[in-house]
Amino acid sequence: MEPIEQVFRQGATRPVYTLPGNHDIYCGGVGFYDLISKLNPAPFTQPASFFCLRAENEKWQFLAMDTGQHDRSPYSVAVAAADATTRIEDDELEWLCDRMREFTGKTILLSHHQLFSAYSGIGPEGKYGSRDAVNPNLLKAFRELTSAGDVSAWFWGA
Repeated sequence: MEPIEQVFRQGATRPVYTLPGNHDIYCGGVGFYDLISKLNPAPFTQPASFFCLRAENEKWQFLAMDTGQHDRSPYSVAVAAADATTRIEDDELEWLCDRMREFTGKTILLSHHQLFSAYSGIGPEGKYGSRDAVNPNLLKAFRELTSAGDVSAWFWGA
């Protein structure tokens, strides 16, 4: 918390929100969930591992998706199996779609994991033994989100 106060807030009230990545979940998420419970004072507390931030003029919203929850084993990265591909929980996806439907502005999605990769297989094993370049679980979520509203961009970072 001290670096956030010294570098980012510098005495001002600036809320900070964060998404979990796979390394945050390797330990069961203990450190991550402890952090978000203390990161901001009320009414800016982050109640979940995903969140929605909207511009005051209602033209933009940021929807942060928890793609780290199901990437809890460092060994599953090498496993060519459907359960090795991360996903968003159904109730989270429903909540995200609700935010899309009720909002008339543009949306930017944020996540730790990417939808596709040009350099490594991130999906299940295909019929020829190699892994897919697209995560089918995140593709399904993206399709549901875009059917619920206007997605202008999706930023991910691993």
